[in-house]
Parts: sequence; C-alpha cells; structure tokens
Amino acid sequence: MEGIYKLTATDKAGNATTMQFQVMERPESKYKVDGKIIKQIKYNTSKEEFDKNIGIIKDYKITRNNGKTELKQTDIIASGDILTTSSGIKYTLIVAGDITRDGQVTVDDFTRMRQYLLGLRKLDDIEKLSADANCDEKELSIDDYIRIRILILEQLSWK
Repeated sequence: MEGIYKLTATDKAGNATTMQFQVMERPESKYKVDGKIIKQIKYNTSKEEFDKNIGIIKDYKITRNNGKTELKQTDIIASGDILTTSSGIKYTLIVAGDITRDGQVTVDDFTRMRQYLLGLRKLDDIEKLSADANCDEKELSIDDYIRIRILILEQLSWK
C-alpha cells in the first residue's frame, strides 16, 4: 500500500539498523480528458512539455487569471488554467496535488489537504479535483494526503 514506512532490522547480537522508505504507485502517465476537464497532469509541467504530451488536441491556447494571461512555452501549467481550442471549446486543467493552483506540489498543498480532512477548510471544485493526488477518482482521503507528502519528498530527493 502507498505510504511512508520505517523498517528496523535487528541481528542476533541486538544491533539494530533502521531505514525509512516510501512506496508510491505511478498513476497513468497520460492525461485524462473527462468532459471539459483534463486531469492527471504532473506538477511542474511546462506548457512546452504539455504540448508534446496532449496529443488529441492540436490548435489551442492556455490562459489563467480569467483569460487575462496567456501561457508561454516555459510557463508551468497550474490547476485551474483554461485550455481553449481554436473552435472555442474550453477545458479546465488539473494538476494532481496542486490545490494552491501554482503548478507545484508543496507544503502549502499538504497543509490545505490536512485542513480539509480535519474539517477545518472547504475546497472548491477545482481544489477537490486537484486534491485527488493519487488520481483514483474516489472520495478524498488520507491516501491523497499521503500522496501529496510523497510528491513533496520526491521533489526534495532530486535536489
């Protein structure tokens, strides 16, 4: 099961070694189009990378701030950005774990998820879709909270 675990091995002489590790399933790497929503976008995805992977939609632009800002190739896709096709069809983009709508998965996202699970915060529709960090499309749970934590640790391990 996904999570962060601690393993302690003790030899016959009583010497113990402890190690912490994480288990994380990789969600499907393809984006999922669900009605007018495109989900399962990985954090820190640039528009250029998104363009290479979207496949099914060719001529479009991506905007944020209610259409006021059009994303450049080097900009990071964030939850809530809007993809508009040349024919005017609009899709809301959802980055898994990006509750704060900045394209990253950080301690701020982790904190918001914790507050939601404790009943201290409500999430709007985009935040709820983003909070489904494990992309299982089930009710938000501790599993999503753990996935957000693992995503943060994954980023730290690359530095």
